[in-house]
Amino acid sequence: MQALRADWRQWEESARRSQGGLRDLLSQMALSEREFAAQAGRLEEAVQRLGGQLAAWAQGLAPADSRSTDAEVVESWRKEKETLDALVKSEQMTDEIKTQLNDLCRFSRDLSTHSSKVSGLIKEYNSLCLQASKGCQSKEQILQQRFRTAFRDFQQWLVNARVTTAKCFEVPQNISEASASLQKIQEFLSESENGQQKLNLVASKGELLCSVLPKEKAKVIQDKSTAAKEDWKNFITTLHQKKSALENLKIQMKDFEATAEPLQEWLTTTEKIVQGSSSRLHDLPSKRREQQKLQSVLEEISCHEHQLNRLKEKAQQLWEEQAVSKSFMRRVSQLSSQYLTLSNLTKEKVSRMDRIVAEHQQFSQSVKDLQDWVADAVHMLDSYCHPTADKSVLDSRMLKLE
Repeated sequence: MQALRADWRQWEESARRSQGGLRDLLSQMALSEREFAAQAGRLEEAVQRLGGQLAAWAQGLAPADSRSTDAEVVESWRKEKETLDALVKSEQMTDEIKTQLNDLCRFSRDLSTHSSKVSGLIKEYNSLCLQASKGCQSKEQILQQRFRTAFRDFQQWLVNARVTTAKCFEVPQNISEASASLQKIQEFLSESENGQQKLNLVASKGELLCSVLPKEKAKVIQDKSTAAKEDWKNFITTLHQKKSALENLKIQMKDFEATAEPLQEWLTTTEKIVQGSSSRLHDLPSKRREQQKLQSVLEEISCHEHQLNRLKEKAQQLWEEQAVSKSFMRRVSQLSSQYLTLSNLTKEKVSRMDRIVAEHQQFSQSVKDLQDWVADAVHMLDSYCHPTADKSVLDSRMLKLE
């Protein structure tokens, strides 16, 4: 009986312990249920919050459109860049959601629903990140392509402009060539607005492109834009300098021609006068007039020597300062040769005429002296014809006659 009581007490004690264990187990199960429900609720809340944000960000992503203006493309890029930055910052939320899902795995529950939601959310997140990244890249590529097109158009215009004006930088041979080159440069400068517009397009597109690129790539674009501006500035400056040089050259050429043409005409006219001069004149006054005319021409030739020397200086100045061809030097050389020939011919004719006049004067004087002697002789003979009785007079007459 005592043994039975002991077994009974032992059984009651065991039952109480089992009851207490069951109570503890129920309590733990209830706590676990509450904890699971709380964590699952937080996970669901995080999933919904991130899902709402992803839906809002998805609306801000716009496909690239090549027909959009540069400003519209930049604005679209900024929105997508902001979305991408926000997605990158929200990556921590996806990590937290993954952690929360992993924490639920310690509960012996069916997590397929939660796992499916989280997986779908992560896929949507990754898809939006990829879409935003590609959207930014595509818009950068659109802007880069437009900048390259504008830059290439400007460079092509510059090459064509240099080819068009290349002949203007050749050495002009005369006033007409200088005038033609000057007119072409003036016309080109007046129509250079097209090039300015292309340069402005390069600058504006480069500025917009730099606003969406990282600093390293933006520096390359800025260097290209700066190079384009320098090329434009140097080209236009060179044209203006050449325009001024041609204007000065034209003035000097006109000044040269203003001196050379009258000198050439005078040489030609004077040469005809000298060549037309004749020494076959019969009377002394005509010969003296011809002598005086030739002497006047010789004096005039001497006066024109200063004009010829001045012309030589102008030609030398054109050759040294303006680097023109030697045509002006050859022109002066021809004029100098013509001048020297005329001078020598005139001196020769003056010398011959001086000799002819001197001989004629000497001959005239001899004739006059002879005429005077003949007149005296006739007068003397006439006087000897008068009769006289004086023997001494007759002897004197005989002596003179002898």
